[in-house]
Amino acid sequence: MGDPRLRFSVLGSGSGGNCTVIVLNGCPPRVILIDLGLSPRQTRKRLQAVGLTFGEVTDVVLTHLDSDHFQSGWATALHHADRVTVRVHQRHASMLRATGLHPARMAPMDDDGVVLESE
Repeated sequence: MGDPRLRFSVLGSGSGGNCTVIVLNGCPPRVILIDLGLSPRQTRKRLQAVGLTFGEVTDVVLTHLDSDHFQSGWATALHHADRVTVRVHQRHASMLRATGLHPARMAPMDDDGVVLESE
């Protein structure tokens, strides 16, 4: 039957950190992390447990920037992740920039999820 078109795994949920991975098996395939509330090291470990690597991640969607949804260590880790785009609502974009995340990694969105032009 092959790979399912969509699969997801909850890597962490709760006050200790939230992170979910969604895999879309299309052409090209997409690996999306929803929130980065776990440390980069813990996220990599949990991705490995479900048969994925961080190098396969193409997108990150941040729901908001509380520490259980975005660990500050990710600002540095994402700086070196050339193929990852971080999607965040426009009202959180300035807070995300303040963490040190390079603006070229960010794709601010409006209320409908439409990516806005670079600021």
